[in-house]
Amino acid sequence: MSLLRTAAARLTLALTSIGLLVLTACAAPGAQEGSGADEETTIRVGVPRTFGFLSVLWARDYQVDGYRFEYSFFPNYTDLLSALASGNVDVAEGGDVGLIQTYINTNGGVRAFAVTEPAPGAQSVLVKPDSGIESVADLAGKRVVGSTAANYYPAFVTLLEQEGLSLEDIEFVDSNPNDAIQAYVQGHVDAFISTDPATAFAQEQTDSEILAGFGDIFDNYYPYFASNQTLEDKPEAIQALTTAIADNIDWAVNNPEEYVELLAPELGFSEEALELSIGRGATGLQPIDDEFLDESQEWLQTYGEYDIVTDPDIDLREVFTTDFNDYAVPSGTAG
Repeated sequence: MSLLRTAAARLTLALTSIGLLVLTACAAPGAQEGSGADEETTIRVGVPRTFGFLSVLWARDYQVDGYRFEYSFFPNYTDLLSALASGNVDVAEGGDVGLIQTYINTNGGVRAFAVTEPAPGAQSVLVKPDSGIESVADLAGKRVVGSTAANYYPAFVTLLEQEGLSLEDIEFVDSNPNDAIQAYVQGHVDAFISTDPATAFAQEQTDSEILAGFGDIFDNYYPYFASNQTLEDKPEAIQALTTAIADNIDWAVNNPEEYVELLAPELGFSEEALELSIGRGATGLQPIDDEFLDESQEWLQTYGEYDIVTDPDIDLREVFTTDFNDYAVPSGTAG
């Protein structure tokens, strides 16, 4: 456990340093100044660069009659979580760890209202064709770069154990995604672990091969979460946003060429990388039901064992709300 630098510490630092936060928020491409919408029906949507589908709504400046979605783009994910915690945005999207730790750090001040289907192909271990690494067992004695704060980290340890290895048998380099990509592309490490589109970018840049994925070990999903005040004060707007998310996921999956042409220049990833990402990502939203919550609760205990979250004993039925399940299906109007 000496290798671990916990997600909890990183997120707590971000969320307790609001005064130093510099929000790199940008207006949506092509957005029109002044909507004329009533302030009570406005939802301020924080858009992450590195994953998910809110970027599709942002790039399209997607709106629904009767409401105003006001988009802000955050290249840095922890800045987005801090903005949500401090009330500078109403809605965010992220990984399950980001949601859970933000819930903890805000004393239950946020809840998830929607969640994607699992995206088992979105996370993987990459190796270069000339690495000589043909199986997970071949990682013994190799340098592997990734993050001990990521949700895939326990799954990677399990992957090693399935091959009779442990962390002591490899050199795990704990790094943030940007530095990890550079280390891998420049040949300082032998294998790279991350999440799309970072994984797809590294794969495309180096012609790498997928050594292994984590889909058989755990479900990787992306929740959409909002402040409690927003959920309580503007439920109809969240209903509209939930359907808008479902519609735009459906649009992106069924129009991959348009998706990559639209998003590549805005996110700063190549079209090839985004094409890989959309081809192996989530294909829709899933209901927040007992099966989902029970499985997620069990995996939360694993996060606690690896110090990835500070309180693994919280009840995820308090973190997720089922109030918007009926709206998590496409309406067919996003084309």
